[in-house]
Amino acid sequence: MSCGHGVCGSDGMKINGRCALACQKLVKDYAGAEVVLDPLPNFKVLKDLIVDMDLFFERVNLVRPYLIPQRRP
Repeated sequence: MSCGHGVCGSDGMKINGRCALACQKLVKDYAGAEVVLDPLPNFKVLKDLIVDMDLFFERVNLVRPYLIPQRRP
């Protein structure tokens, strides 16, 4: 919901047993079928669809996949 373009990945989940981004799926595409939502695998479940992202963010910080501005004196 926050980006709506499949860029951020914050809405990743298993939808009917397949990993997907919820912002790229439409409920009408599942017409007549039950929609089952589960948290992503490989993450510790804290509550409902909420998973522990600490290890993920630790690894992101190791790689530092973002721009770091140079400090000017």
